Amino acid sequence: MSGPSLPHHGRRSRRVLCRGARAESREPRAEHGGNLRQRETQPTGPTHQASGEGIDASTYRPPGRPARPTLGPSLTEVQYTSLAEALAIRGVAGAESILDEQESRITNPDRLARLRFMRPALSADPARRDSLFRAFASVENRRRESWVLDAMSAINHPLRADAALPNLRASLELVEEIQQTGDIFFPLRWLNATLDGHHSAAAADQVDQFLREHPDYPPRLRGKMLQAADDLFRSARIVNDWNGTQPER
Repeated sequence: MSGPSLPHHGRRSRRVLCRGARAESREPRAEHGGNLRQRETQPTGPTHQASGEGIDASTYRPPGRPARPTLGPSLTEVQYTSLAEALAIRGVAGAESILDEQESRITNPDRLARLRFMRPALSADPARRDSLFRAFASVENRRRESWVLDAMSAINHPLRADAALPNLRASLELVEEIQQTGDIFFPLRWLNATLDGHHSAAAADQVDQFLREHPDYPPRLRGKMLQAADDLFRSARIVNDWNGTQPER
């Protein structure tokens, strides 16, 4: 037995309510308080910016997206100094101006003092480089050993090896004194800084002759000299067909 029927006006009200519910389900929902269809028609992003409404499309960054990295190198003070020194050694135009500019930019007092110490070794004038090298004969001028080694490397750079060749013998003659007055590792480092830039038979001859003329040279220092000269001897033999008296290692 069926239940009591609804009055005519009651059934009609229910049909109206159902139609309204179906229509509402087909209508796009509001999102964050705004109508979705209305939001979809609003221009956003780069297109909106390019339309001239106050935002530059070239600098637009959507929310949540990280900023683009800065283009170009970002170097430290030490790196800028190394770059200026490398340019000076290679003899680029305006090298002295580059070094002057870098001096003015250095804020660390110790780094500034080091660059000023290095300036003669970086000079394009061989006379200035020779003068600095001769100053190393005094122990007082060898106190900052790391600076001295950097300067010797610059003086004997492969691009300047021919100009430094006349001072090679004097460099070898200083090794015994350097052992007595400097750090335990200073003699080998001095020899490396002196010889690493040389690859000629003439340089190999000078080292070979020095060792032949000093048969009683301290064995430890002789070993260090042979160690530092190993690449020099090898390159002289391979490139210049050098035939020295020192045995191959």
